[in-house]
Amino acid sequence: MLGIDHLHGRYEVVEPGADPGVLGGGGAGGVRAQGRAETYGWVERVLVHYEYARQGKADKGLLRRYVEKMTGLSHAQVTRLVLLGHT
Repeated sequence: MLGIDHLHGRYEVVEPGADPGVLGGGGAGGVRAQGRAETYGWVERVLVHYEYARQGKADKGLLRRYVEKMTGLSHAQVTRLVLLGHT
């Protein structure tokens, strides 16, 4: 589907949808960033790595939910990041 496990900076990125615990609603997110810039950088690296702009509607939704879960950002915040071109 979207790829395999890779490292982005200090954070391990698990393939979205590969771990039912990630998007299944259990537990807190996995990115512990020091600040907004670091969080936004992580989001950008993930979306670029998985070629967000080239994905279909279903995969884009999966990627957005993954970013929301891993960062704790709201749906609206992730949408703003994507629309502002942080991809």
